[in-house]
Amino acid sequence: EQRRQQQCPGAIHVRGRAAGNMPAWIRNNRTQPAPDSRDSPQRLEEGREVLEDEEDEEYKTRSCFCNTRCILILVIASVLVSAALLALLFLGVLSKNDSSPFAIDPSDETTTLMVPTISPTSMPTVDIEDIRQALSAFTPLEVLMDPTTPQRNALIWLSHSDNIGISYNNNENNNNDDEIVDSALAQRYAMVVLYMATTNNAQDNNWNNRLLWLDPNLHECDWGFVECSNSNPSGRKIYKILLANNNLRGVIPPEIGLLAHLKDLNLYGNQLYGTLPTELGLLTQLWYLTVFGNEVEGTIPSEVGTMTQIRTLDLRANALTGTIPDTMSNLDSLRILLLSENELEGELPSSLYDLVAIEKMELSRNNFEGSIKEDLRRLAELEILSVGGNRFSGKLPNALLSLSQLEKLYLSDNLFSGQLLNAPEFFYNRLEIDISNNRFSGQLPGAGWSPDILHGLPIVKLDISNNEFYGSIPMVFREFSSLKYLDLSKNALMGNTTCLDDLDSIEYLYVHKNDLVGAVPRKICKAMESGRLHELQTDCTLDCSCCKTCD
Repeated sequence: EQRRQQQCPGAIHVRGRAAGNMPAWIRNNRTQPAPDSRDSPQRLEEGREVLEDEEDEEYKTRSCFCNTRCILILVIASVLVSAALLALLFLGVLSKNDSSPFAIDPSDETTTLMVPTISPTSMPTVDIEDIRQALSAFTPLEVLMDPTTPQRNALIWLSHSDNIGISYNNNENNNNDDEIVDSALAQRYAMVVLYMATTNNAQDNNWNNRLLWLDPNLHECDWGFVECSNSNPSGRKIYKILLANNNLRGVIPPEIGLLAHLKDLNLYGNQLYGTLPTELGLLTQLWYLTVFGNEVEGTIPSEVGTMTQIRTLDLRANALTGTIPDTMSNLDSLRILLLSENELEGELPSSLYDLVAIEKMELSRNNFEGSIKEDLRRLAELEILSVGGNRFSGKLPNALLSLSQLEKLYLSDNLFSGQLLNAPEFFYNRLEIDISNNRFSGQLPGAGWSPDILHGLPIVKLDISNNEFYGSIPMVFREFSSLKYLDLSKNALMGNTTCLDDLDSIEYLYVHKNDLVGAVPRKICKAMESGRLHELQTDCTLDCSCCKTCD
């Protein structure tokens, strides 16, 4: 009874007679019959009742003990389940509707990163609130909270997959340490966002060659197509990203502006769309920007005017619209400007004539209009000028005669008119001149010039076809001893072709659809027979023994 009282206090008062009132002979020796039991039926009946009560007591005691233990187990299980639920909720994986911007719903494909890793990754070792606060300095909070954005997926990757060990807690006692931490985080974050933004948030993995990108165990400088400088006191800094022809599909994210040490960004030949982010203006150390051959649209942001160190700006073959921003006049170091094959429009802004260091300017196949101004003379270093396939009009500026470094001049497919500049300087130092498909008229330059004034010039291509020139072919043309390509077709030229007799290097000759007469020079036919002259096309009115066809 003492043992039972310790195990289940208060259970001794049960249905039937109390155990404490049990007869002594029963309490002392229940296995022995009661004294005089044969002579006392009343006492036997009393003993049976006591034994029944005792059995009832034992049953109740055991039931109480069992119930107490079950209750204790249930309490412990409830505590453990509650703790587990709280832990899951803290990690942000319990509910899709969690108000935390870091909750991850495994059923939500926008937050499930299909990124293969080199080795198994560990659970996050950083406080997710710390990284959220840190990244909010670079990206608006609402963008970080949007599960459809590459920024959100970069946040998830940094907090759940990255093993590189960047500390996201700023050290308030050391401003230099703060700058190092912020710089390291900004660089890694920008690279992860760039990957997410060009792979459909890592769902497609469409890059031709991923080459260790998003390896959680490597510094971003060790990812492929990246070059870094080790001389910076705040750590390894990316200065070159070369992702040409790698099947990138997506947009150029604004976080690209966080790569403050970048000097060369090459995204040529991909499937990028969207607009050029204004944050490109933050890349003040950039030398080369190549977005050639994509599907980028919108205008050229005025912020490009802050990229004062840039040498090459290549935006060819996109769908850019609008005008060239005036801020481009700030690009004192710009050597190569390539804007052809877009939908740019308007007149050439004065800012272009301020690019005094420019060597190559390609503006062809756009919708530019107006005239080319005499301010062109300020571009003394210009070697290549290509403005074909626009709606430029008016006469050519005399400034062309002062550009002594100009080697290639492409003015075809415009509305230029008037006479060509009648000065030998128009041909000096030129390698290629193409003024075809315009409205030029008058006689060709060279009439009355000294026969040897053009002798030895290096020009190899001259195309003046489909204009309104008339008169004879100037005799000085025979001095073009290096000329390989000559197209005089579709004009109103008259006379003979004697002056073409000394074109010793000619490979392609077109003189058809004119009013020329006489015979084709014998040297031309010999060049045709020897195979040096690949194509010869003349009018049928010319006597040509070596011509297979004529017009």
